[in-house]
Amino acid sequence: MRGCHRRGRIVTNGSTAMNYLARWRMLMAADRLRSGNENVAVISFSLGYESESSFSTGFFGREAKI
Repeated sequence: MRGCHRRGRIVTNGSTAMNYLARWRMLMAADRLRSGNENVAVISFSLGYESESSFSTGFFGREAKI
């Protein structure tokens, strides 16, 4: 199990742990944005982003891949 924590290791579906986590966060954000009950600031902070700007960059940078 030691090797599971190495940087860049493929964990599932050909994705690294960091890419998997980023994709999961964006999918959660997209669902919550579609529901329309929360604003971008609330969603971004609840998913671990430090600012709306960093969330926006991540969201629109990955949007086409989701």
